[in-house]
Amino acid sequence: MANPTRKIDTKSGPDGKRRHGKRVPVPSDQLDNWLISRAEEKGFIADQDSIIVQPGYVYVNKEGKGQGKRLRSARYDGTLKVTNPKRLNETIISGIGPAKAFGFGLLSVAPVLGTSE
Repeated sequence: MANPTRKIDTKSGPDGKRRHGKRVPVPSDQLDNWLISRAEEKGFIADQDSIIVQPGYVYVNKEGKGQGKRLRSARYDGTLKVTNPKRLNETIISGIGPAKAFGFGLLSVAPVLGTSE
């Protein structure tokens, strides 16, 4: 389960410091591309033909903090090929994408049965 978002209006301020833009949900038709574009730097290649994406939203509310938030969610199921075992191990430990404090970005991996790789 991931929180596929992107930042808009990210720019440098008058003092030269980089300002973070607003985080917005990735459109439904671009959810598979969100994962694919991050895969290689995270130590794997996603098999585009095997990816099944289940889009949705998760509602979160910090206790006593007023109105909750609606966060974009997408569950990704499919096959990946490991390209950098060390980097993939780091990704499994640290997660992928934003909203990890809310349980997003955790990877669950298992070997494909019947392969020798």
